[in-house]
Amino acid sequence: VLDDAIVDCRGQGTYYVRVNNPSATTCTTYELTVDVLPPVFDPDPEPNNSLGQATLLPIATPLDGQVNFLTYTDNADNYRLETPDDGILNFTLEAEHRGSSPGTLTVTLLNSSGGLLNSYTGVPVGASSIPVTTQLSSLCRGDGLYYLRIDNASCGTSYRLSYTITDPLYAEDLEENDAPTQADTVAAGVDHEGRLDFFYDDNSDYYRLILPSDGILNITVNAEHAGTSTGETLTAHVLNSSGGLVQSHSVNIGANGNPIMTDLATSCLGTEQLYYLRFFNPTACGVSYQFNYGVTPPLYADDLEENDGTSQSDTVAASI
Repeated sequence: VLDDAIVDCRGQGTYYVRVNNPSATTCTTYELTVDVLPPVFDPDPEPNNSLGQATLLPIATPLDGQVNFLTYTDNADNYRLETPDDGILNFTLEAEHRGSSPGTLTVTLLNSSGGLLNSYTGVPVGASSIPVTTQLSSLCRGDGLYYLRIDNASCGTSYRLSYTITDPLYAEDLEENDAPTQADTVAAGVDHEGRLDFFYDDNSDYYRLILPSDGILNITVNAEHAGTSTGETLTAHVLNSSGGLVQSHSVNIGANGNPIMTDLATSCLGTEQLYYLRFFNPTACGVSYQFNYGVTPPLYADDLEENDGTSQSDTVAASI
């Protein structure tokens, strides 16, 4: 008589098999064969059951893992991400188990202190050893340290995990520029780029303007965020040399990575004074922007300075 038995979800380790004689009066002979059917994906490096033991997950480098195999192994795997840039974290997870019904697992994204950022529950696990692929994303993430945990998995789950970053449309500004004393000096007629409110990053950027002429300061700003919400804005302040407010503007932010252009105008500015431009307080996280500025000069040219008192007055000829 040929018979077999399958025991799923067993972890690596030592087991014992007992064979009992079915008859008290008759001898029984038998042949016993034990095979191990491995999961689709290889085991992860252990131990990685806590944040302090987390396995480094390099960007764009798939790693395999196994979770919730009974008896000898763990039911949680932790990974460390050292992201090189701001943007959207894109996770790709393939997962399967031998069971005939689909299963699930949970993916949790944590900050460097272990605080919760995103929790993805009910991530599908394919049945009958056929992996199911799931794409997960987390917006507004700045470069830095993160942790990713896989747990609450169906019995005997194996998986393959990787991640990439979708960069914002515009490049990072030169930090530190979070105060007037740290402001980046930017020239007129040149595109300048920056970012606001990515996780771990700042929410305020200052620039020192060099006006080429008296007149109307014209600033063109393109701004976007990766989220789907529309009607988002940020605030732009033109400040004098003492940091006092000259004019406040509202700048539109485009959704889905599509920038919206906003033109700003501030009248009656002169070259005799230093001005600052501040971008801050976006209503959406993960904003990138580009700006350019110039000056519309008055119709008539400037007089010869200094001529602010009688002792400094310019001598001018008649009929000229």
